[in-house]
Amino acid sequence: MEELLYKYYELFSSRFTKSVCFVKNEIKNFLVKLSKEQDLKSLGDWFCWNYVAFQFEYLITLNKNMEGRIPANWIFGPKALERWKNKNNEYWMYHVQVFLTSNNIEKPVEYVSTDAEKQYEQERRRFFNTDLGLFHCQQFAKFSASSPSCMICKNKKECKEIWK
Repeated sequence: MEELLYKYYELFSSRFTKSVCFVKNEIKNFLVKLSKEQDLKSLGDWFCWNYVAFQFEYLITLNKNMEGRIPANWIFGPKALERWKNKNNEYWMYHVQVFLTSNNIEKPVEYVSTDAEKQYEQERRRFFNTDLGLFHCQQFAKFSASSPSCMICKNKKECKEIWK
């Protein structure tokens, strides 16, 4: 969660200010305060993105900045947390969406290509070093030179030829 908050803060800050402030301590303190009120495990990517977007929407709309930057404590400080808790539940998301759209900001997309490779590796291990494994890999889990299973499999040569 800490990494996501930092990533999103950095994205917004670099978009609207001249520099990115140091935020690690502010985020840690913020998470400590937040954990006293909510279970952090129940909060995820949705919370991180919307919280940071909400705070930047508020500050940018009010045209508040400090010498061309927005200090991290304005986003993660006690007043910012209070602002989040007291937000208008009916309209806040609309205002944030208008802000994001008008500034052409989209949430970064996380690609899951590494997860697919993990799935392939699990499939390779299911029938490792068997004739059925060669057939299974032909159908579901292509040969990979970076796969530990493929590199030591007895069917490596045949599989490599099939997937050429």
